[in-house]
Amino acid sequence: KERSKSLNEENLGYVEENKRLRSEINGVKKEEERLKIMVDRSKSRLEEMETEIREHVTTEAGLRRESGKLKSQLQTSIREIARQENRTSAVLADIERRGGSWEREVGLLREENEALKERVRKGEEEMRIYAAR
Repeated sequence: KERSKSLNEENLGYVEENKRLRSEINGVKKEEERLKIMVDRSKSRLEEMETEIREHVTTEAGLRRESGKLKSQLQTSIREIARQENRTSAVLADIERRGGSWEREVGLLREENEALKERVRKGEEEMRIYAAR
């Protein structure tokens, strides 16, 4: 009887220890689930950040390329303007060498242009008359 009582108390001790350990295991499992959720969220955020960084790098590279193209176009335009200025200076220098003024030259060119326009009008009129025959 005494032995049975001793075994029963020992068994109750094991049952209590078992309950305590199960409770501890459940707590650990809950903590593990919480940590898994945190890890998943962190992974998601990390993937989002990586995507944002890739997009930013791609956009920045595109902007650099576009900036390079625009810079090249600007340099080309500057060279063309310089060529035009050189031509204009050469024409003005030539006019002055011949003893004229650029205003007079422009006037002569306008007169010549008007004469050419008149010849074109007359030619068109002659074409209409010829086509009407």
